[in-house]
Amino acid sequence: MSELTRVYFGHHKCASRYIMTVFGHSTRLLGLTRGRPDQAADVCLVWNANAEVLRAVQTAGPYRGFHVIRDPRDIVVSGYFSHLYSHPISQDGDKFSRWRNRLAETNTIEEGLLLELDFEGENFNNIASWNYADPNVYETRFEQLIVDPSATFMEIFEFLGIQISRTHWLLTSGVAAEMAVRLLGKRPLRRRTFLPYALFASILWRNSFERKTRGRHQGVEDIKHHYRKGVAGDWRNYFTLRVKGAFKERYGGLLCQLGYEDNLDW
Repeated sequence: MSELTRVYFGHHKCASRYIMTVFGHSTRLLGLTRGRPDQAADVCLVWNANAEVLRAVQTAGPYRGFHVIRDPRDIVVSGYFSHLYSHPISQDGDKFSRWRNRLAETNTIEEGLLLELDFEGENFNNIASWNYADPNVYETRFEQLIVDPSATFMEIFEFLGIQISRTHWLLTSGVAAEMAVRLLGKRPLRRRTFLPYALFASILWRNSFERKTRGRHQGVEDIKHHYRKGVAGDWRNYFTLRVKGAFKERYGGLLCQLGYEDNLDW
């Protein structure tokens, strides 16, 4: 392994595409190499994390990572609309094609959400079995990330030993210029552990909800867009009493385990 592998541990429908793009682009500008959990690389992106992957990373060598979860109720709603309309079919072939067809055969959103509870079973098992006490993994949540992505990513990078530099403007301007020249010329970047704030802010802006949706603000819904709504707590708009009861029966304990609820009286 490299001296230190920096790992993103994510889960399905926990802003994994957004996080991988921001983190991947930032670390590419740092000249860090990317690989699998068992490879000698500086960076590893895991969008469907589980205990087995974490053990592989732990066995391979020194690492620091960050792990992002989301309210499972919002995962169900996000998963339903994504699988019905926007999730790339080619990504997983027949699996998602068959699932989209099955969801399309339902008569109501309620029926679709009840089906989605089954689909998310493995995802929720991975979240439930995760080791939340690993001192080498920074734990955060979708809900925190969408409120203040700049502050959240800066905390993540600091934990990973990467500095987002606001000082030494002449130096960072020179570094930014050197990075741009090397990228445009497809020349390898020199490995470093600090990123000029201007570049960091630019990466966040280029991947922001508003820019990805061509001006639509968070909270304004487009059910057929991958960036559908971009808010937390949307499950309240879609969970009927029937869906709520089925969720509590199957995954109510998970909400309490993760701290999203204190009991089942919600």
